[in-house]
Amino acid sequence: MKTLFAVGLLLACSAPVLAEETDRRDFAGGILTISENSDGEKVLAFDGRQLAAGYFLVFEQEAMVEEQAVLLYAAGDGGNACGPASVIVWKPTDKPVEAVSIGEDCGAPSPAVSSERIVYLPYVLPGSSEPVETWSPSAGLVLAGRLDFAPEPGTGWADLENKPVGHPMDYFSNAAFYKQAQALLGEDLGVVAQALSVSSEPEADGGLQIARGCVPHACTVSDGFVAVDVKARAMWFAQMRGSSFAHWPKLAEWPKPVRAAFDAAFAE
Repeated sequence: MKTLFAVGLLLACSAPVLAEETDRRDFAGGILTISENSDGEKVLAFDGRQLAAGYFLVFEQEAMVEEQAVLLYAAGDGGNACGPASVIVWKPTDKPVEAVSIGEDCGAPSPAVSSERIVYLPYVLPGSSEPVETWSPSAGLVLAGRLDFAPEPGTGWADLENKPVGHPMDYFSNAAFYKQAQALLGEDLGVVAQALSVSSEPEADGGLQIARGCVPHACTVSDGFVAVDVKARAMWFAQMRGSSFAHWPKLAEWPKPVRAAFDAAFAE
């Protein structure tokens, strides 16, 4: 009896941990599944063959593109302000079911689906240019063009006085602010803006508007800072560069209230 119990215990301990299935659907004569393994990672598979994986993986929608059934999933490993990539699953003629992922470390634009193609229109950060891609069963993934960031035409400092911004990125949508920021930051504008992309609403500090932000997926590594005095038409930026900070304009030119706000924002 003890021997049988010991054998049963050994078998129970050595048995493989089965993946937990979280989604299952019929497709192209087979089965598409999302299963979660013991490490918490989710795997998209067709009849057991892996197509995509990530700690976040969900089915989004089914569509007909060029009269062909297409399934759309979202997959990624998460992280602060890091959206998932888009995964397209389809069955080419006379070929196995295939999958293609659109988006890199921090996700992809949401797919805009039509009967002829799927369009991925990116969110463009200030100072940046991003590709616009399209996908169809016949053409695959195609670069359709590029989008450059541009502020709202005709906007000025008076608009910032009349309507406070809800996020530091909104400053750059103001044409007058953007022009001044370009002159101040030069080629650093893009990286400084990205360092403010994960943030909350700027806080009022006397006549200043103050915000601290960070790069998606890299908070506390290259965090950014901005102070804006709307009435004085003035701005100050800083960004972590290793163990120190870069400042625009030079730190020696910062007024005492701005310096104090900066020190408070990064106080340990």
